[in-house]
Amino acid sequence: MHKGVYLRSPLTVIYMTIVLLALIGALILVTVALEWLHPVWLQMTLLLQVMALLVVLMAYRWRPSWRLWFYPLIVAFMALLWNMTPPTLTEEIVHAGLPLALMIGIVGDLVLTWRQSLPFTPGRISIHGGYVDFDEAAHFFRVPPDVLRLHFATQGRSLHVGHSRQEYVVLDDLLAVLAAMRQVHPDREHVGNTKEA
Repeated sequence: MHKGVYLRSPLTVIYMTIVLLALIGALILVTVALEWLHPVWLQMTLLLQVMALLVVLMAYRWRPSWRLWFYPLIVAFMALLWNMTPPTLTEEIVHAGLPLALMIGIVGDLVLTWRQSLPFTPGRISIHGGYVDFDEAAHFFRVPPDVLRLHFATQGRSLHVGHSRQEYVVLDDLLAVLAAMRQVHPDREHVGNTKEA
């Protein structure tokens, strides 16, 4: 079972911290839009997103996912947009709808990310010119993507970004990282094993 590795991953703690800050900021935006809070609370939203971006910068050496940048940036943009929106767009449905849609989008993305991290019965993995899709490889070998990303960074292995912003890794690098993970965590025999435990 890989729960022990997953909970010890610094990226897991960082991911949850940034997402929590972004969600709190989006919630403040919604409550301000519904006139349940005074607009001065938007300053708190901006402060929270600055804190989130600082956490991302602290974790830069672990090559965090683009989501960790996107969440606080889009929430901060929405907070600034609220203050700069021209009068013609001050309808309540617009001001309340945009932050609400943002919050629902973040929660939806979190649910999809969580579902993708669940173990499943491996089928096939596609190899293209010696490269494999990073997320597909992580799920194929039943390793949480953030944990695999951390091991790639600590071992100096590169992740390559394609034209569609999808991440790929060299197959030989992947196998080397998985082998190293088995040595570090010999009690977790499932790492790199495509058979059902």
